[in-house]
Amino acid sequence: MASNKASTFNFSESTPSTIRSTPQRFKTLRSIPKSWLIAAAIFYCASVITVGLLAGLLPRRTQQITVLATVIPSNTTGSVPITTTTGIITTTTGTITTTQDPSLCVEDECNLRLLSDVIVHSYQIQYMYNDSKQTVVRGQVTIEFTLKQPIKQLIYHSKEMVELEEPALFEDEVYRFISMRTYVRNDYISLRLTSNSLFARNRYRLVQNFAVKLTDSNVGFYQTIYKDGENTMEKLLSTQFEPIDARRAFPCFDEPHLKAPFTITIIHPENTVALANFPSIEESLENGLRRTKFAETYPMSTYLAAWAILPDTYGSRNDNEDEPWMTVWARREVTERNHTALALEIASKSVPFYASYFNTSEPITPKIDLLAVPEFTFGAMENWGLVTFREDRLIYDEKIVSTEQKRELGETIAHELAHFWFGNYVTCQWWTDLWLNEAMATWLSYKPFADNYPSWNMEVLVFSNNIIPSMWDDARPSSHPIVVPNVTDPGEISSLFDSITYSKGASILRMLELTAGTQKFQHSLQEYLQLNALSVGDPRFFYNNLFTNMNGEAFVMNWLEEKNFPVTNVTLSIENGDTTVTFTQSRFIISNALDASQLDGNYRWKIMIKCVLGGDYPNSDTTNIGGDTIEFLFETEQSTQVITGKSYSWIKCNRDFISYHLTQYSFPSNTYQRFANVLETNPTFFSNADKINFLQDTFLLAYKGLIDYTEPLRLMRSLVKTNTQQHIHWKTFEWHWSTLVSLVNYLPDTLPKFQNFAIQQILSNGETIDSILTLNPTDDDNTKLLKSLKFALLCRMNHAGALQKASELFKSIPIEYFNNSNAVINVNADFLTTVYEYHMSVNDNEADWNMMYNYYRIAISPQEQTRALSAISATKDTTRLNRLLEEGLSNPLVSIKRQDYFRMIKFMAAYTVGRTVAWTFYKANYRRLVEVFNLEHYEFGQSILSFAESFEKQSHFDEMNQLFSDYPNAGSAVSARKQAIDQVKMNLEWIRSRNENLRNALDANVNFAISILSSIVGLTFSFLTIFIIVVKRQCRTITNLLTGNTSFIVGIYLIFNLVSSIYGLDERWALHQYACQFRAYGFVVSCTLLLYSHAIHAISRLFAVVFYKQKYLFTYRVHQLLIIINWLLGILLPVGIFFIDDGGYIYEQESRLCTCTTKRVLSALYGIVTAFVIPFHITLVIYGKIFCLCRQSTKRVQSEQTATIRKSPHRNMHMPNMYREIALVRKMSILLCIILGGGVPYLVLVLWHMMNIGLPHSSLYLLIVNSISICTALMMMTLFHFSEQVKKSAYDYIKKLCIG
Repeated sequence: MASNKASTFNFSESTPSTIRSTPQRFKTLRSIPKSWLIAAAIFYCASVITVGLLAGLLPRRTQQITVLATVIPSNTTGSVPITTTTGIITTTTGTITTTQDPSLCVEDECNLRLLSDVIVHSYQIQYMYNDSKQTVVRGQVTIEFTLKQPIKQLIYHSKEMVELEEPALFEDEVYRFISMRTYVRNDYISLRLTSNSLFARNRYRLVQNFAVKLTDSNVGFYQTIYKDGENTMEKLLSTQFEPIDARRAFPCFDEPHLKAPFTITIIHPENTVALANFPSIEESLENGLRRTKFAETYPMSTYLAAWAILPDTYGSRNDNEDEPWMTVWARREVTERNHTALALEIASKSVPFYASYFNTSEPITPKIDLLAVPEFTFGAMENWGLVTFREDRLIYDEKIVSTEQKRELGETIAHELAHFWFGNYVTCQWWTDLWLNEAMATWLSYKPFADNYPSWNMEVLVFSNNIIPSMWDDARPSSHPIVVPNVTDPGEISSLFDSITYSKGASILRMLELTAGTQKFQHSLQEYLQLNALSVGDPRFFYNNLFTNMNGEAFVMNWLEEKNFPVTNVTLSIENGDTTVTFTQSRFIISNALDASQLDGNYRWKIMIKCVLGGDYPNSDTTNIGGDTIEFLFETEQSTQVITGKSYSWIKCNRDFISYHLTQYSFPSNTYQRFANVLETNPTFFSNADKINFLQDTFLLAYKGLIDYTEPLRLMRSLVKTNTQQHIHWKTFEWHWSTLVSLVNYLPDTLPKFQNFAIQQILSNGETIDSILTLNPTDDDNTKLLKSLKFALLCRMNHAGALQKASELFKSIPIEYFNNSNAVINVNADFLTTVYEYHMSVNDNEADWNMMYNYYRIAISPQEQTRALSAISATKDTTRLNRLLEEGLSNPLVSIKRQDYFRMIKFMAAYTVGRTVAWTFYKANYRRLVEVFNLEHYEFGQSILSFAESFEKQSHFDEMNQLFSDYPNAGSAVSARKQAIDQVKMNLEWIRSRNENLRNALDANVNFAISILSSIVGLTFSFLTIFIIVVKRQCRTITNLLTGNTSFIVGIYLIFNLVSSIYGLDERWALHQYACQFRAYGFVVSCTLLLYSHAIHAISRLFAVVFYKQKYLFTYRVHQLLIIINWLLGILLPVGIFFIDDGGYIYEQESRLCTCTTKRVLSALYGIVTAFVIPFHITLVIYGKIFCLCRQSTKRVQSEQTATIRKSPHRNMHMPNMYREIALVRKMSILLCIILGGGVPYLVLVLWHMMNIGLPHSSLYLLIVNSISICTALMMMTLFHFSEQVKKSAYDYIKKLCIG
């Protein structure tokens, strides 16, 4: 809108008077001499000309005014009189120029870009803010510029001004009469000369007065209302202009390449402090108002201009030891508690690092202010010299800020300061090249920490923060290239600030640096900055300077100008002792449900292939590791490499995960099993980046359906088996698992198995909840992050013990702590978020919820505010959820901050109840959301994705499309809406085609049906045998005493086995392994008893054959003593396993058993020797002796007459029992062989682990589960069959029962 000319700020205007003469009679005119009339006419014309010249040549004065504290609607049209007062002069402004038809453009107004024939020399901006109650601020802008060629329309930007006066335009200090109109659709002000002539090539000065409303939308020039430490309301004014919101605050040429110095002056209340990009150079005080003028800035884009007005109670902390002068501004209470010290320290170390890295300190401003704004939508903004931050990215309390939050804070500060060089010092020509500013700052933000804080291990964040999430977003047709040509629409420009620009861009820069070399990359950056200092840059110079062996621009643009990324299929084959590797590339689209028909199927990426080979096919995977490498530039559809004379069994490409692509492998057999073998036998060969690459590739390929989910699960199990303690490995797994859980939460058939798999990985290798929650003062950041992740994932997987622990920890926090007291809490900061959230999600306690809601509103720490917000959003109470949504939208001052509203919706959408409530509210109140936040609000635009990621029904898809149809103007959500549609299509397709595959993979190939059935059969015969021996007197013989002992031992073993098998059938079997070590010990005790019972049988037979004359050996007492020895050995010998190899009694996830694990070889060997080898050899030796004696006696019987033999003095055994003893030995040997056969798979598995030949085949675990129980049951049935007396008595008893 516009008004007639008016005056402000010592700028006055004289207008020629219009003389209206009264009509005269012609006869009177005739009486006047003609000479007089001629003289009067000449005088009149001369007067008009003189006044006109004076109006143009003399500078106009502006009256200083004060705006009344009244709200002027931004949609005001027509005449709006505004009365203003200073106490000296009263002035009434003129009328506002209106837009006749905002839907029609005229000539150049129809272009979405300004014409490139203007050079902007400077801006002078002055604001007047004289009262903290004021919601409208008046300003004046003076723009010096040069037109490079004649133009008919002079067009620049302005948006949503409360009042906009016609400007005064001077050409070489000569005033030009102009007309002004606005074209709202393109945010244009259009000027024309009233003479309808062209604006000449010349230098101009434009002076324009305006008024802006202080918004609550966190963009433009806006206000923040917050509570200080004394619970009083304070106001802070700040700016946020990137990308195209400077036009909301002052008329300007709002395009990034039109850089110019800024001189800013602010008139503000005496009890406030004004800040701007550069230091203040003049301050004066008059009538309770302070006038602060700031030094002229470096040439910079309009989006980098910044200023703020703070209460003088706002806290500050500065570092006056080094240049530049650096100050951190934050709320008083956090400053007084020294919670800004870390931010100041990081900034003070990052600036000199970048100055050294780029070899120039010129971008460093004379002072640097880091301002924490209580309401700030983004993480931070790199305004040159006045960097603004969301509070949680600048405020740090080591007692309650987690390690992850600390890293986020550090990365954000370093990112914004890197912009001083990339983005501020050298700026992109247009938003097309935004990626180089944002991606470069992202990639470079990790570098200062390697020097200054190496223990933070920040460089690995590029995987979890950038590569992994961006590949997920980029694998869809709705993605966009990093460099988007011809982007002009404001919504499209805003949507560029996404993961593709930031994260994929940073991933590509990492690829370029590691491909070109670190020093070459750095040197190219230095030359690029030097060439384009304080100007706009052409990135092609940087691209071409990177490589000497190829066309740099062609290589880089090949990755920048095409969306998506390739999947490389690597096929290894062996022919005649040679290894042939075939490479094929194609575009990777993550789901078959997405329409890729519009994509270029023939596009080929320039991929730097780097591979390593190993193994000796078909004998081994763990020999010749790294024997050969393959490196070449792959830019065709297919390529073949041959290595002669060697037969490798595997190849690993994309070494160190340098390139931005996926790799799918195909080997002659057991493709991914071979990688698992190497991971387990040589855990250090593959780098951490390679291990991340394995998980990333296999999870995405499995999601698409190119491989089974068995493969990523296999590789994760292998990493767990090697007891990986790298947080980034677990983070990669957790990222993909969390992506799937959004869907699986709504799939009850899959959810228990899904949860159980994650739980078993976490609680492996002896890990417990208590050990996870135990943090030592010496633990490094990696350990803290890992334990925090594990506890959070256990809770998310609904682990009962973890959830109970979270509630216990929450209840241990003193209530006064949540009233901002200094109470000490015994919960480590790395677990606080999980503790708050899951206590609220599980415990429906209204008092706790109200306490946390109040804590969100009063908490001093911004991190604690976020935690409290996540906690109250996790409730299952629909009334409370609706209360949050409504109060946050209608009354943010006492409820949810504007900056947190869509974060809260995301928190809610993570839960089934919360998603339903939030989605219903979102649909019903979409128009209100638009009114409050506006369509260009970035987080509003992205909020639809919070729902889409878990929509699992066609009805949800239809509801979402209906919403888009009802509100077709997407604003900044253009890209997000496309992504949301793609995401729901992906969800529906995944459920249809991939859910069953994942469910089958999670079954872990263990079938307990045979084990349970054999246990029941064996127990039946065991109990029947014992019952008959006890009940039937005729069966109470010494032999049957031993048989009864064996039967009892078999019964004990089968009971243990039956209980474990039943546990294994439970979908949550990893949770329900109670008394695990005791049951594992019981297993080994029963096995030991069983084998030694056979040795006791053998000793008894030895008495009968060799010592038959010693009658006392055939008594019950002696045999009872043997049984006691049997039990003592069986109970005591397995105790040693507790003390060998850190204890071998653990839960073994592959077999779902609590047992003496085969993974701990020493304890397993001890168990084999004591439980199997020793009793087996004792038995074998005795039976061998008996058998030899019996065979000798048999030969004598055949060579002599029976009567003679009876008198032979050489008789050495009880001849009537000779044949019976041979038969008994044979029977007992059969029993022994049966039971030993059951232990063979266990022995094979132990040997497998001893030889370190990789991951055992899953069928071995199936055999272990079933073979021992089957053989034990079979042995019991055979023993029953061999016991003739017992068998006959049992048959008679059963027959009697049936007849009776």
